[in-house]
Amino acid sequence: MGMICLPILLLLPVFFSIYDQGTEALKQDRNRTMHIADTIALNGAISSQQPRIEKALTNVLNTDELLNFIENPKDSSSKMVLDGLFLSLQEQQIVRFIVYDVNYRILLQHARNLPPYFSPLPNNLQPLFRMAAEDFEFHFFYRGPGRATDSFPVVYSVTTVITDDNDNTIGYVELALDSALWIEQIAELTTNTVMLYDSTRRVINYSTNEELSNRLLPALPEDLQNSSFIQTTAQSTDFLADILPLSAPNEEAIGHLLVISDATKFVRAEKKRWLYGLSITLAIVLLSQILALLAISKGIIAPIREVIAFAAALASGDSSSSLQAQASKELNEMSAALNTMGAHIQERSRQAKAIAEGNLAVQIDIYSDQDVLGKALTSITDNIGSIIRNISDKADNLLQTSRQVSALSDDLDISSRIIESRTQELEVSFASVTTNLQLIASATEEMSASIKEISDNTKTSSQTTHEAKQIAKKSSDVIEQLSKVVISIGKANESITEFADQTNLLALNATIEAARAGDAGKGFAVVASEVKVLASQSMNTAHAIHTDIENIQKFTTEAVSAAKNISTVIESVNESSLIITAAVNEQSSVANNISNNISIAHQRTTGFSKNITDISNSATVTSETMVALNTSAQELESIATTLRNQVKSFTLKS
Repeated sequence: MGMICLPILLLLPVFFSIYDQGTEALKQDRNRTMHIADTIALNGAISSQQPRIEKALTNVLNTDELLNFIENPKDSSSKMVLDGLFLSLQEQQIVRFIVYDVNYRILLQHARNLPPYFSPLPNNLQPLFRMAAEDFEFHFFYRGPGRATDSFPVVYSVTTVITDDNDNTIGYVELALDSALWIEQIAELTTNTVMLYDSTRRVINYSTNEELSNRLLPALPEDLQNSSFIQTTAQSTDFLADILPLSAPNEEAIGHLLVISDATKFVRAEKKRWLYGLSITLAIVLLSQILALLAISKGIIAPIREVIAFAAALASGDSSSSLQAQASKELNEMSAALNTMGAHIQERSRQAKAIAEGNLAVQIDIYSDQDVLGKALTSITDNIGSIIRNISDKADNLLQTSRQVSALSDDLDISSRIIESRTQELEVSFASVTTNLQLIASATEEMSASIKEISDNTKTSSQTTHEAKQIAKKSSDVIEQLSKVVISIGKANESITEFADQTNLLALNATIEAARAGDAGKGFAVVASEVKVLASQSMNTAHAIHTDIENIQKFTTEAVSAAKNISTVIESVNESSLIITAAVNEQSSVANNISNNISIAHQRTTGFSKNITDISNSATVTSETMVALNTSAQELESIATTLRNQVKSFTLKS
């Protein structure tokens, strides 16, 4: 069954691919033919309408009021004529009538049921208008909504230049034909539904079948730029849309003409072709596989089964049977080769059995350079023989070595016991040293504490003397200021004494002058006498103050001298305190060094004690190890003896 299914699975994708490529090619040819026909219909419809729009444009150009209006847009009579002209143009299915000035600005615009264009003319149309001004020809083009917010159909338009009597360009005129005319004509030529689709605003501006347009609009894709055909389904009906882009003069797509055909019959026929192709493919592949299976089962499968049974017997270790297959030449040759292989396997199995029983001298023949099994058995006998001889030699050496190890382990055990005894004695000695060092360390720590206390006291004394020195200095400064004030007071007292002297002298002069004046100067003489008395009292008081100031100056001088002596003494005390502090710090440093050294010595003796304990433990372990090693050496000697006896059971090549 697998032989049938596998080719089917392999061949079906190939047939499907070929069939699909052929179907796709037919579909493309059909679409291409349809597109060419629709394009011809579009061009034919447009060409048939050109005479109509040319005639209408000629009538516009022959109107004299057109020139008057361009030269004077405010001329109401000319505008009225042109308005009436558009009414007649509507009868010819003209839906737009626009007049521009030379700068492409709109002067007049009429549209039937359509929103107006913006002014000025769009940039993409201006080159076409300039070309009309150069060749004086009619130029036809498609024009879309442009910047207009409302959507309206693409129209087929014509433009030409307007010139004055000297052939100077003074403006342009544009007419647009009703899109329904040429769309309806295309629908008649193709016998299909035709729609004018605005892909930018996703609306159908005009359709020859409004009901079908409403059904297809939701199924249309957003982007039609890269599509030429669309196959879609709307309300269980298949449709095929041929997309004809409508381009502006600058080749920009401004709309799409969709020629819609009912593709239901085509889709059904395509499905039938698929089913028919699939059925034919499956029938051909299945029939070919059945015929191949019948041929293979008779000439190949039966002999192969006999070969499989023989190979299975060989694989299970039965090499006594032989293969008697009757088939084609190739299978008979394969049977003979398998029989030869079976005989060779039988011979090699007998040789392997002899080797397994210990006969390494068995004769092994090598039939060719490709006889890998014979070479392998020969290498096995040679390698095993070499290994057996090596094992025998190593067993003898192992026996001798085990006896030497046993003797050395006895000697090492005695040495380890002596080391253990010596380390125990050394451990006791180091324990005593450790105890003494601990006592010394405790004493040095107490001494360090006492020295630290002395150092703290000396620091406090030094600080106190420093404060006393500062206070003495401040007292000395105050006394010096007081001395200066006393001196200042003495100077002021001297001025008062001089003033009293002068006052006394003036009073004496006044008394003399009053005596000269007689009775008239008596009153003045009384006042002069009183002033003289006051001056005498002031002088006596000034002398008393002078005496007190001299005493104060004497005492302040002595106080300043005493304050300086106090500062000197305090400075001396401070220096002594500093010296004591330095000495105490030095003693503290020495005590700390002693304490640290004793601590280090204690740590080292503790480490030595631990090392001695480790040595003692190691000696104990070594002693135990020597006992185990001696036991192992004895066991090794027994194993070496047994191994040497087993090696002697092999038969080696001479």
